[in-house]
Amino acid sequence: MSHEHAVESLRATLGVTFGGAMSVQTPLGTVTIQDSTLGHVVEKRQDQRERYAGFIVPTLERPSEVWAVRYDDGSTRDRYIKVFSRAKYDILVMVKVMEDGGVFWNMMNRDRAGMNALRIGDLRWKCQ
Repeated sequence: MSHEHAVESLRATLGVTFGGAMSVQTPLGTVTIQDSTLGHVVEKRQDQRERYAGFIVPTLERPSEVWAVRYDDGSTRDRYIKVFSRAKYDILVMVKVMEDGGVFWNMMNRDRAGMNALRIGDLRWKCQ
């Protein structure tokens, strides 16, 4: 799939119009997903991140945890984590909310013990 088709797929799945944005209410406030940032998400075509776009809104709306993570450039970004249970391995979705309002996500298949290494920073919110 080309870069442009991947961005179109993201728009369709997330409900973001060309040049537009959509807002998602999270436990910490509103996150706005902007069309202008979607191209960055699918830049590395080998990762095919558009395949997982359907997990993004549920992760933002109902995360398992939210961590404030400090980066080398001095910024702090919220990392939303949600675990989707499966048989042997769980699917972990991490959504970073960038300073410019963009979102970036990654998906991993791991056992629960392997997920502990991803819990870094300051815990801001945890599902009860």
